[in-house]
Amino acid sequence: MYHDALTQVTDIKELAEVFCNLHNFVIVPYSADVQVDFVIDTDTNRIYSPTY
Repeated sequence: MYHDALTQVTDIKELAEVFCNLHNFVIVPYSADVQVDFVIDTDTNRIYSPTY
């Protein structure tokens, strides 16, 4: 899923929008109160589950 979206962007800043559009996800604005299940690190291309 991630790699499909990655091949469709020329600017990494577009990745979240493209990824969400491809897979019918909604972009949720950042909030320190939201705990996420997974993180996509676009600097390293790692996908991981954070520890809180």
